[in-house]
Amino acid sequence: MWSIEAAEPAVIPARPEAPAPLSTTAQEAGAATPAPASPHSFSGGVGIRVRGGESALDLVGEYHYRVNETLDVGGIVDWAWSPIDSLLIAPAAWLHPSDRLTLFAAPGVEFISGKGGEGALRLGGSYTIPLGRAAIRPFGWYDFVADRKDSLSFGIAVGI
Repeated sequence: MWSIEAAEPAVIPARPEAPAPLSTTAQEAGAATPAPASPHSFSGGVGIRVRGGESALDLVGEYHYRVNETLDVGGIVDWAWSPIDSLLIAPAAWLHPSDRLTLFAAPGVEFISGKGGEGALRLGGSYTIPLGRAAIRPFGWYDFVADRKDSLSFGIAVGI
């Protein structure tokens, strides 16, 4: 009598996949593509402003529009409480020399209580510490004001 026994299947080693060409996008390579990040961002911060021996609580709000990886444009609104009592409004440009370091310049107008508006130039920087979709940014800047009432500010901002 004849019997047929099943033989063990031959094991063929798997062929390693060739690396994707450099021009292949993540989607072509089968990776999930992340949703594009919004070019718009907002931040708010609190700090201390020092001017001529006086110091005051400083509240700042910023709007950023990301032009490219190294440049944002937008605006700043900043209020310093008594005894400084001033409001600064300025368009701004932010330069990102690295992923976390930001430098900026903002020429604008500072309205000082009882004096009206004065030309101002704010120069400063911040360091971004990412926290998921948000970030914490310690900041510092110097305001050059036309009436020679320059000031120094430092604090912390939270952005989304």
